[in-house]
Amino acid sequence: MPGVSIHSAPAPAGSAARLPFREVASYCVGAVGSNVIYALVATYLMVFYTESLGLKAAAVGTLLLVVRVWDSVLDVLMGILVDNTQTRWGKFRPYLLFGGVLTGLSAAACFISPDFSEAGKLIYAYCTYIVWSMSYTLCDIPFWSLTPAMTNDAAERTRVTAVSRTGAQFGYWIVFVGALPAVKFFGGSWALVGVLAGVICTVCFLVAFWNVREHCVTPRHEKQTPKSALRFFIANRPLRCLMLACLLLEIVSNIRGGFTFYFFKYYLGREDLIPWGMAANITMVIVGCILSPMVARRFGKVKTVIYAYLLAGAATVLMYFAGHGVAAFLVLTAAAGFFDGVGNIVRNSCLADCVEYGEWKTGNRAEGLVFSANIFKSKVASGFAGAIPAFLLAWIGYVPNAAQSASTLHWIALFFTAILGGATIVAIIPMLSYELSEDRYAKIVGELNARKPA
Repeated sequence: MPGVSIHSAPAPAGSAARLPFREVASYCVGAVGSNVIYALVATYLMVFYTESLGLKAAAVGTLLLVVRVWDSVLDVLMGILVDNTQTRWGKFRPYLLFGGVLTGLSAAACFISPDFSEAGKLIYAYCTYIVWSMSYTLCDIPFWSLTPAMTNDAAERTRVTAVSRTGAQFGYWIVFVGALPAVKFFGGSWALVGVLAGVICTVCFLVAFWNVREHCVTPRHEKQTPKSALRFFIANRPLRCLMLACLLLEIVSNIRGGFTFYFFKYYLGREDLIPWGMAANITMVIVGCILSPMVARRFGKVKTVIYAYLLAGAATVLMYFAGHGVAAFLVLTAAAGFFDGVGNIVRNSCLADCVEYGEWKTGNRAEGLVFSANIFKSKVASGFAGAIPAFLLAWIGYVPNAAQSASTLHWIALFFTAILGGATIVAIIPMLSYELSEDRYAKIVGELNARKPA
C-alpha cells in the first residue's frame, strides 16, 4: 500500500493445513491457566476486599476503576512492543516463559490479608493489584496474539479459537465451582487459594510455551509506532465495530458477575448454591463453545454473534420473573450460558480475521496491536464493571454481612437479571455494521497471498 514499507513474507508450506494435536491441545492448556487466574481475580477479588479485608465498597470501586483504566493504557504499548519483538523463540512465545510466573506470584499476593490499618490495607490492595494487572498484561496479550500466527486458514482458525476459548471457559468453570469450597477447605484462607491458582497459571503457560509454534509470522521491515497503530485502527472499520460491541458486552457481563455473590447470598438466601449456579452457567457456556463452529457454518459468523446474544439477553431478562424459584433460575442461567458460549467463540474468531483485513488495507500486519486492543477493551470493561457494582451496592444501601432491606434486595435482583439482560441486547447493535463476511475474508486472504513474493 502507498506510504507503507511493510511486506508480508510467504506463509510456510502447510500453514493452512490442520495443526498438530499437541499444539492445539497445548494452546488450550495455556488458555485454561490464563482464565483460572483471571476468573479468580475478576470474580472474587471484590468479594475478598469487602467481606474479608474489610474495605468499604466505594473505596473498592474506586480502586478497581483507577487501576484498570491505568493498566488499559499500558495494553496498547504492550501491543506495540509485541509487534516489534523478534527472538529465537519467536514473536509471542518468550513472554509466556516469564510472564506466567510473575502473574501467579502477584495474584497470590492480592489475596493476602495483612495486619494493617484500614488505610494500610487499601494501600496494600492498590500496590498488589497494580502489579498483578501489569504482569497479566505481559503474558495475556502475547498469548492470544498467537491465534493468527498459528494458521491463516479460516476454518482451522475457527477450530483453534473454539478449542482455546473452550479451555478458557473451563478455567472459569474451575474457579466458579471450586474457589469457595477450596477457601473452606483451607480454613477460610484466600491466600492459599491464590497460591494454588498461581501455580496452575504458571504451569499452563509453560506448557503453551514449549509446544505451540508460530507458523504464520510476518517479518517487519518497519517498527510499529503509535502513528502506524492509529492509521491501522482508522482503516479497520470491522475491528472498531467488533471492539465496541465486545466492550459493551463485557461491561454487562462483568457487572452481572460482580452481583453474583450478592444475588445468591442475600436475595436467594442460598450462598451454598453459588458453585451450582455458576457451574450450570459455565457448563453450558462450554457446550456452546464446542458447538459454535457448527452453528457458525450454518448461519455465518455475524448472524451467529447477533442471534446468540439476543437469545442470551432474553434468557437473562426472564430470570427476573423467576423470583425465588431456584429451578427456573438454574434453567434460564444455563440457557443464557449456552448462547453466550456460542457468541463468545465466534466473536473472537472474527477478531483474528481483522488482522488480515488490517494488513490488506494498510500493509501493516499487527497481531499484537489487534489483540492488545482486545485486552485493552477487556481492561476498560472490567475496570468500569468492577467499579460499578461496588458503587451501586453503596447506592442501594448494601451492608456487609447483615440482613438487607427489601429495597436493597429488589435492586440486587433487578441489576442481576432484567436490567443487564436488556443491556446485553442493546450491546450487540454495533455488530449490525460489521462488514467482514466469510466470502469477503476469503477474497482478502487471496489478495494478500497474491501480493507476497514467490
